[in-house]
Amino acid sequence: MRRTAQRRPRLLFIAAFFPPSRSSGVFRSLAIANHLVANGWDVTVATLPEEFFERICPPRDDSLLAALDPRVRVLRVPMPTMHLEVDMRRLTGIRAHFPGVYKRLVPTMSYLDRYTPWLPRLFAAILKD
Repeated sequence: MRRTAQRRPRLLFIAAFFPPSRSSGVFRSLAIANHLVANGWDVTVATLPEEFFERICPPRDDSLLAALDPRVRVLRVPMPTMHLEVDMRRLTGIRAHFPGVYKRLVPTMSYLDRYTPWLPRLFAAILKD
């Protein structure tokens, strides 16, 4: 009788906010990833790049990176951030000099809409990986 090797369960975990982010949801996603990998799962977390938590959505906490089990694979996927930029030096000319005109030209994004520009890059990175 031929014996087949049992395949480890795998999880692709999409968590935009993951260490080194300091947002409140990070603690739960970090704990889930660590727990599953400690219990025999292959875990990959797709998240935003570390720079995002420095420039766009601070603060960052590098001690959370140290708490991440090294067996958890992290896939950092860039997101277009011009619509989230708050640094005047990085804004486009019309947005920086004519904010009223900019607001009339570009509809206000809801919270969820702010992260939809990330989805095409996220899906492409997942399929490539």
